[in-house]
Amino acid sequence: MVRMPLRCVLGALALLLLLVQPAWANYLFTLESETVDVWIRPDASLLLDYQFVFQNSPSVSGIDVVDVGLPQRSYSLSSFEAWVNNNPVNDIRPSEYVDIGVEVHLEPYIITRGAKGTVRVRGIVEQMVYPDDYDENYVSVEFVPTTASSHRKSARTAPTSLSAAADARCTSRTNR
Repeated sequence: MVRMPLRCVLGALALLLLLVQPAWANYLFTLESETVDVWIRPDASLLLDYQFVFQNSPSVSGIDVVDVGLPQRSYSLSSFEAWVNNNPVNDIRPSEYVDIGVEVHLEPYIITRGAKGTVRVRGIVEQMVYPDDYDENYVSVEFVPTTASSHRKSARTAPTSLSAAADARCTSRTNR
């Protein structure tokens, strides 16, 4: 007789463990596109303007935070702005997940189960223009786009589209 209640308790615990998933298991999405526009500014900084298009899985929780990696630590957090489906969001912090970057909290515009959403993040990274190694009349910029992430994600990603523009006083050239 004692075995029956113990089996029931163990069965109930096993069922509970299957139903309760850790938070990190609740992200599954496709990154349909990632675009970044890079603006070289006269003060040697870059204005980065990212746009990510996510398709969230219908079987998981909503996407509530997006981390964006940055090329170096000299970014101006106060310069960052973000939008979800053209709606402004204001909770932007240093990322707890990406070594160098920001995390954008999407509330109240979370990308819900099965929904598609566009997240745009724009901000300034300082000290990104360097003297050219070959010609003192030129300067150089190195930039590699981030890969969008949501905390502990599982995702398929699309290729990144990159465009760059310089202030009218700058001259661009290709590597020799």
